[in-house]
Amino acid sequence: MLGSACSSDDDSGLRWWQKLACRVISAGPLPRHVAFIMDGNRRYARARGMAVAEGHQLGYRKLEETLRWCAELDVRAVTCYAFSIENFKRADDEVGALMRLATEKLREMCCAESIIMRQRVRVRVVGDLARVPEDVRAEMMAVMAQTAGHDRAVLTICFSYTSRHEIAAAVAALATRCASGELDPEAVSAPALEAAFCTHDDAVPPVDLLLRTSGEKRLSDFLLWQSADALTFFTPVQWPELSLFSFLCILLRYQLSKPQLDAVLQTPATPVQATAARPAGAHVSALHRGGARAASAGAGDNGSTSAVVMRRLQMLFGAIGGVALASAVALSAAGRAQLATGPLVTAAACLAAWIAATLLTGESGEVGQHALISFAASAFAAAAIAVAAHRAVAAVIEP
Repeated sequence: MLGSACSSDDDSGLRWWQKLACRVISAGPLPRHVAFIMDGNRRYARARGMAVAEGHQLGYRKLEETLRWCAELDVRAVTCYAFSIENFKRADDEVGALMRLATEKLREMCCAESIIMRQRVRVRVVGDLARVPEDVRAEMMAVMAQTAGHDRAVLTICFSYTSRHEIAAAVAALATRCASGELDPEAVSAPALEAAFCTHDDAVPPVDLLLRTSGEKRLSDFLLWQSADALTFFTPVQWPELSLFSFLCILLRYQLSKPQLDAVLQTPATPVQATAARPAGAHVSALHRGGARAASAGAGDNGSTSAVVMRRLQMLFGAIGGVALASAVALSAAGRAQLATGPLVTAAACLAAWIAATLLTGESGEVGQHALISFAASAFAAAAIAVAAHRAVAAVIEP
């Protein structure tokens, strides 16, 4: 759900430097479908002496902000764990506050100026909605009906949901169809079961990345089946304090792990598969036709690993060269052009190293373009910051 959905910002709602950072990360492979376990609202509020309801309010605002990031990164589908069936066991006043907040934010989604409407996002609310109060359910139906024709992206809100309940309901539905003669028992299969899930939608790609905030390292009954082939990351950051920088760092780790995951998924399953080193906080699972098996984010062929390492080296050369070039620009602007020689030499050396790395990859097209974007973006951003800092200092020391 979205907080503060009605605004006068442009479609993205991001500052230029945020767009620039997203552009740099977009040089690598990005997930098509990201799932969020938005954990930590209560802990965030209590640690700051705020009411729990205020923490949830901040959590909904963070979801809106996260959707803006995903829109800029061209992520096609987002699924969020908004309310678990288990959450009904919480104190009545907290559940009531959550329902009121849900009603308010669902209504805001229908605002013409909301990100949902501006970005043409189709909203789906899934779960055991019969448990939800009638007024909240009416708002859910309204936003789903109003956004049914949107085709740019899909937001799936899991509300009154648990994965085990979803799987049990799907099995019961298949059993009913078999008992009535509508479905041949021989036709029951994993794809048939998936099609019966409440989260299933033909327009929604499989989950590529699942992120849980707050430091808890468990899935809490969320998308247990659907996340089988996904990279799963756990971050200690509380959900309301998740920043764009933190999210982009997670995407960078996703890009580092993606080639190894693809290699693992293309390898036939074995009864026991050894695990190798993987990035801290990253967990991978893979579902093969015969059943589940553990997969390592550190496995993969040497070719794909070398290509990933080379791409990171190119981006590193680009970043260092960009900072050096920015320093030269700042020194020149400050009237110290005689000191700019060193930074210019460093920038030239980095550019030469970048060109050499590009030639060594044998992929001068896509990889070279990605590194060039990194180089140019780093140079532009650092130069702007350096010049702004020089002007600020000059304004202070002028008599």
